[in-house]
Amino acid sequence: MTLDDRRELETEVKADESFRAKAYQDTEGVWTVGYGLNLQELVVSEPWAADQMRYTLRQRESDCLAAFPWFAGLTSARQRVILNMAYNLGMTRLRGFKKMLSALDRGDYETAAVEMLDSKWAEQVGARSTRLSDTMARGC
Repeated sequence: MTLDDRRELETEVKADESFRAKAYQDTEGVWTVGYGLNLQELVVSEPWAADQMRYTLRQRESDCLAAFPWFAGLTSARQRVILNMAYNLGMTRLRGFKKMLSALDRGDYETAAVEMLDSKWAEQVGARSTRLSDTMARGC
């Protein structure tokens, strides 16, 4: 297949499938994303997954800078904690940590660390929450 043929094929598939940024179930109930990419058959390489992680982390950093005026003033270790949580939870669920976010806004890192552990998230992620809470409290 020539390069021109490949380009024409891509154009046709894009038109036939339409782009969807969020996963959805197709007419057969198959979870799909992008241009009809079947998520149940998706096999990814570690480098591809690492690229996606880096992309998402950059997005979360932009999100945090826009959402939280205090974020830029945190130590890099505390920024990493918030970004780790934002990656794991997504921004909507991270915003649900109202007491932690309020403590961070006041610069009260001890309280923020305690609030991290007082959550369903802490139960779900176990040692990760303890490690991140300790980093939040220490700042390094």
